[in-house]
Amino acid sequence: LIGIGGMGQVHEAWQIPLERGVAVKRSKGKGGTNSNGKMLIREGRLLACLEHPNVPPVHILGIDEDERAVLVMKRIRGDTWLALLQDPSHPRWSEVHTNRQIGGIKTLIQVARALEFAHSKGILHRDIKTENIMVGDFGQVYLLDWGLAAELDDHGKVVASKFSGTPAYAAPEMVHKRENLTPL
Repeated sequence: LIGIGGMGQVHEAWQIPLERGVAVKRSKGKGGTNSNGKMLIREGRLLACLEHPNVPPVHILGIDEDERAVLVMKRIRGDTWLALLQDPSHPRWSEVHTNRQIGGIKTLIQVARALEFAHSKGILHRDIKTENIMVGDFGQVYLLDWGLAAELDDHGKVVASKFSGTPAYAAPEMVHKRENLTPL
């Protein structure tokens, strides 16, 4: 078990034909047609549109033998940005060859690049927070958990009928009903 979220669980697994570790996200509840299953399938399809160095690649999307939606992605080894920020003596800080503020800015730039690409594809993340940012073992930065992502309409906006995200990290317009959400 790697993690647990609102829609399901993420496990580490071994992809036998390719002999590699992967991350497998499964929806809660049986059936790919329940709300969690539909959201996970939607997340997988959106992620598949986002081939970018700072977004985890999708390998497989489908339904497992227990009739749960399954999303198989790259297994990312590293630490969340939250873990680094909370622990000034975290071993990963020794890999930062400049001061921590510059290291943090470089991480933020990589997240901004992922968001810029997603916005160019008409997708808003809607849950950007330090625990959804992973710093890999070789300095790679990934923006994770696209489960609340939304597609922009033809006018470049999302009209949200209800709040989705983490309140402490949400933009003010996200908490107002029927407020237009845009990339800017």
